[in-house]
Amino acid sequence: MLADGRPLGMTVIEAPCRVVLHLPSTRTVEVQSTSTTLQQERGFVTVVAILPLKRLVSFGGAVEEAEKLARECKVKDGKVYETMSKWRQAGPNCDPFGPKYLTRATVEPTVDVNIRVRPHPTQDGWFVAVEFDGEVPADTPVN
Repeated sequence: MLADGRPLGMTVIEAPCRVVLHLPSTRTVEVQSTSTTLQQERGFVTVVAILPLKRLVSFGGAVEEAEKLARECKVKDGKVYETMSKWRQAGPNCDPFGPKYLTRATVEPTVDVNIRVRPHPTQDGWFVAVEFDGEVPADTPVN
């Protein structure tokens, strides 16, 4: 809490945990996380960013984990899986100006998921980042 009683806008949890997201439809999504960032607006969590891997992996291992996460999140958009298949076929490119390994899908009308595969900036290996982006309901009063 801030001194004026308002909740913090962002919280980072730097510890392994199981994140359970309760989506607006009452569906739940569970994801293992080694680092979690939560952002809120007016008491609603609007962004949950998750780093699920315990260690860096090969490019292929990161793409495999990204595909697994998409299935766990029940992503139905076939373009997401096509995109990840193209990543695998093209192979890794660590050039900072090269391709961005990012795909996005809507998992519910007010919730999107972004799945990104990235090389570590200073170590040899790749990691996966998953971000759920939601919206504060329009009828929520402003405090």
